[in-house]
Amino acid sequence: MSNYVYDLSKEQDVKKLFKELTNLETLFTSKKFKNYIANKCLEELAKLNNTLGSFGQGEEHDVFLAKIEEYKRNHKKEIGDDYIIIFNDTTLEQSEMTWVNENTKIHYPEGISIAYIIEYGTGLLGTSQEDWQVNVNNHASSWSYKKDNRLYRTSGISGRFIYGKLLEIIKLNFEKWVNEYIEREVDW
Repeated sequence: MSNYVYDLSKEQDVKKLFKELTNLETLFTSKKFKNYIANKCLEELAKLNNTLGSFGQGEEHDVFLAKIEEYKRNHKKEIGDDYIIIFNDTTLEQSEMTWVNENTKIHYPEGISIAYIIEYGTGLLGTSQEDWQVNVNNHASSWSYKKDNRLYRTSGISGRFIYGKLLEIIKLNFEKWVNEYIEREVDW
């Protein structure tokens, strides 16, 4: 990026400075700039997908593991006049909850958000959020459930905080991304 010195006592320099500032405002409110920032976020989410680790194994988790793979491919962006939204709306539909107790399924007529499960976790290992409660039965340690005459033990799934980590990455890199964009797009 070039550096300029403006003499504010000279009308020509003031006009030039005003023009440059107007160009920057137009640049930062453009859909192209918002797309650039949104794509940077999606690139970072692709990297964060590698930190997901395992979520258990066994036949009862096959559908869930397939949903994790869908989640990894399903990060999206929405760009408006004055906002950028990065989100993931992957859902485990009720019909896919093959291992979930029928009494529990009733509470999720629209399915369960896989994004919430990945972000905040479930059970003892999860983290409570205002609209996502974990360990609702107040278990002190792992609990058991029976399926197909087999006994399974679980203590839930720990939250991975993917979008929380993305927020930290944005805070650390936003200025760098803006400078990269300016270097690429502005003809000084």
